[in-house]
Amino acid sequence: MKMPDPGAMFGLPRSLARPLARRMRAVNAVVDEVAERHRTLHFDAATEPATYERRNWSVDRLHPNERGHRLIAVRFHELLTGSGFPVGTAPDLEPTSPPPTRRQEIGWMATKGTLWVLRRSTDLVPALLALAVREKLLASRET
Repeated sequence: MKMPDPGAMFGLPRSLARPLARRMRAVNAVVDEVAERHRTLHFDAATEPATYERRNWSVDRLHPNERGHRLIAVRFHELLTGSGFPVGTAPDLEPTSPPPTRRQEIGWMATKGTLWVLRRSTDLVPALLALAVREKLLASRET
Protein backbone atom coordinates (compact mmCIF):
# COMPACT_ATOMS: atom_id res chain seq x y z
CA MET A 1 0.00 0.00 0.00
CA LYS A 2 1.36 3.40 -0.95
CA MET A 3 1.28 5.69 2.05
CA PRO A 4 -0.38 9.10 2.22
CA ASP A 5 1.47 12.39 2.49
CA PRO A 6 2.11 12.92 6.23
CA GLY A 7 2.27 16.69 5.89
CA ALA A 8 -1.24 16.72 4.46
CA MET A 9 -2.41 14.32 7.16
CA PHE A 10 -1.15 16.54 9.96
CA GLY A 11 -1.73 19.90 8.30
CA LEU A 12 1.92 20.84 8.82
CA PRO A 13 3.39 24.15 7.67
CA ARG A 14 4.77 23.97 4.14
CA SER A 15 8.40 24.18 5.29
CA LEU A 16 7.95 21.00 7.36
CA ALA A 17 5.50 19.25 5.03
CA ARG A 18 7.66 19.52 1.91
CA PRO A 19 10.60 17.34 3.09
CA LEU A 20 8.21 14.76 4.53
CA ALA A 21 6.28 14.62 1.25
CA ARG A 22 9.51 14.16 -0.69
CA ARG A 23 10.55 11.26 1.54
CA MET A 24 7.14 9.62 1.31
CA ARG A 25 7.23 9.91 -2.49
CA ALA A 26 10.60 8.12 -2.40
CA VAL A 27 9.17 5.35 -0.19
CA ASN A 28 6.14 5.04 -2.46
CA ALA A 29 8.37 4.84 -5.55
CA VAL A 30 10.05 1.80 -3.99
CA VAL A 31 6.62 0.30 -3.28
CA ASP A 32 5.76 0.80 -6.96
CA GLU A 33 9.02 -0.85 -8.06
CA VAL A 34 8.51 -3.87 -5.80
CA ALA A 35 4.87 -4.21 -6.89
CA GLU A 36 5.88 -4.06 -10.55
CA ARG A 37 8.75 -6.51 -10.10
CA HIS A 38 6.57 -9.04 -8.29
CA ARG A 39 3.36 -8.19 -10.16
CA THR A 40 1.42 -7.50 -6.99
CA LEU A 41 -1.65 -5.40 -6.44
CA HIS A 42 -1.33 -2.40 -4.19
CA PHE A 43 -3.63 0.32 -3.00
CA ASP A 44 -2.47 3.87 -3.66
CA ALA A 45 -3.58 5.61 -0.47
CA ALA A 46 -1.51 8.67 -1.41
CA THR A 47 -3.88 9.61 -4.24
CA GLU A 48 -7.11 8.35 -2.65
CA PRO A 49 -9.06 11.48 -1.56
CA ALA A 50 -10.86 9.57 1.22
CA THR A 51 -7.48 8.84 2.80
CA TYR A 52 -7.22 12.46 3.88
CA GLU A 53 -10.68 12.68 5.40
CA ARG A 54 -10.47 13.20 9.17
CA ARG A 55 -13.31 10.76 9.81
CA ASN A 56 -11.08 7.87 8.65
CA TRP A 57 -8.34 8.46 11.22
CA SER A 58 -7.91 7.93 14.93
CA VAL A 59 -7.25 10.95 17.09
CA ASP A 60 -3.47 10.53 16.69
CA ARG A 61 -3.74 10.97 12.88
CA LEU A 62 -1.16 8.19 12.54
CA HIS A 63 -3.46 5.20 12.53
CA PRO A 64 -6.68 4.53 10.68
CA ASN A 65 -9.75 4.11 12.83
CA GLU A 66 -12.35 1.41 12.09
CA ARG A 67 -13.73 3.40 9.14
CA GLY A 68 -10.20 3.89 7.78
CA HIS A 69 -9.38 0.20 8.05
CA ARG A 70 -12.66 -0.58 6.31
CA LEU A 71 -11.74 1.85 3.53
CA ILE A 72 -8.46 0.01 3.03
CA ALA A 73 -10.27 -3.34 3.01
CA VAL A 74 -12.83 -2.08 0.47
CA ARG A 75 -10.10 -0.73 -1.83
CA PHE A 76 -8.15 -4.00 -1.68
CA HIS A 77 -11.35 -5.93 -2.34
CA GLU A 78 -11.92 -3.76 -5.42
CA LEU A 79 -8.36 -4.39 -6.60
CA LEU A 80 -8.71 -8.14 -6.13
CA THR A 81 -12.10 -8.47 -7.79
CA GLY A 82 -11.04 -6.14 -10.60
CA SER A 83 -8.09 -8.45 -11.28
CA GLY A 84 -10.26 -11.55 -11.39
CA PHE A 85 -9.46 -13.03 -7.99
CA PRO A 86 -12.39 -14.89 -6.46
CA VAL A 87 -13.10 -13.13 -3.20
CA GLY A 88 -16.21 -12.92 -1.09
CA THR A 89 -18.59 -10.04 -0.77
CA ALA A 90 -17.21 -6.57 -0.37
CA PRO A 91 -16.63 -5.34 3.17
CA ASP A 92 -18.97 -2.67 4.43
CA LEU A 93 -17.45 0.78 4.62
CA GLU A 94 -19.60 1.75 7.59
CA PRO A 95 -18.22 1.03 11.07
CA THR A 96 -20.04 -1.42 13.32
CA SER A 97 -18.66 0.06 16.54
CA PRO A 98 -19.52 3.55 17.75
CA PRO A 99 -16.68 6.02 17.28
CA PRO A 100 -14.93 7.25 20.41
CA THR A 101 -16.51 10.27 22.00
CA ARG A 102 -14.69 13.57 22.05
CA ARG A 103 -14.14 13.02 25.76
CA GLN A 104 -12.52 9.61 25.10
CA GLU A 105 -10.28 11.13 22.41
CA ILE A 106 -9.20 13.94 24.72
CA GLY A 107 -8.59 11.41 27.49
CA TRP A 108 -6.41 9.32 25.19
CA MET A 109 -4.43 12.36 24.05
CA ALA A 110 -3.98 13.55 27.64
CA THR A 111 -2.58 10.20 28.74
CA LYS A 112 -1.04 8.11 25.97
CA GLY A 113 -0.85 10.73 23.23
CA THR A 114 1.04 13.27 25.29
CA LEU A 115 3.61 10.64 26.33
CA TRP A 116 4.13 9.67 22.69
CA VAL A 117 4.63 13.31 21.68
CA LEU A 118 7.14 13.81 24.50
CA ARG A 119 9.11 10.73 23.42
CA ARG A 120 9.03 11.79 19.75
CA SER A 121 10.13 15.31 20.67
CA THR A 122 13.61 13.96 21.26
CA ASP A 123 13.99 12.19 17.91
CA LEU A 124 11.27 12.90 15.36
CA VAL A 125 10.91 16.65 15.87
CA PRO A 126 14.65 17.44 15.64
CA ALA A 127 14.95 15.22 12.56
CA LEU A 128 12.00 16.94 10.91
CA LEU A 129 13.42 20.37 11.69
CA ALA A 130 16.80 19.32 10.30
CA LEU A 131 15.13 18.16 7.08
CA ALA A 132 13.32 21.48 6.74
CA VAL A 133 16.50 23.50 7.35
CA ARG A 134 18.51 21.34 4.93
CA GLU A 135 15.87 21.76 2.23
CA LYS A 136 15.78 25.53 2.79
CA LEU A 137 19.56 25.75 2.52
CA LEU A 138 19.60 23.67 -0.66
CA ALA A 139 16.87 25.81 -2.20
CA SER A 140 18.75 29.02 -1.40
CA ARG A 141 21.92 27.64 -3.04
CA GLU A 142 20.03 26.80 -6.23
CA THR A 143 18.75 30.35 -6.67
